[in-house]
Amino acid sequence: MEKSISVRVMGREYTLRVNEEDEAMTKEIAAYVDDKMTAFRTAFPKQPEITTAVIAALSIAEELHTARDQQDKIIADTDEELVVLTDKLSFVLDAESGNKATAKTIEETAEKTADKAGNGAASKKTAKPKAGARKKKS
Repeated sequence: MEKSISVRVMGREYTLRVNEEDEAMTKEIAAYVDDKMTAFRTAFPKQPEITTAVIAALSIAEELHTARDQQDKIIADTDEELVVLTDKLSFVLDAESGNKATAKTIEETAEKTADKAGNGAASKKTAKPKAGARKKKS
């Protein structure tokens, strides 16, 4: 159910209609925007309010962009590690089911898989994988 709430940004009160379950988050966001704008206004008191608003918006957008980049890297690193672990597991299961693969062969194959994934070595975690690239299971 929607309700009206009031938030204050840069000394001005704004009435917003929000879902009841979003009220706390909306108030937190408004307080965050107010903090950003107030910090800029304190540092540069002679700047017009529109400049303060634009600089605050750019700062918040930069934070969002950085967070998304970090999230994308974590997802890519996780996908890459999943490929390596899936291949290792497949080889272990193949070895247990009658294929006489040795531990060395398993490790060599895992390293080759890591090279194909762009990693260079199975244990190296700092490589930059190709976005969206996933190796299909053999």
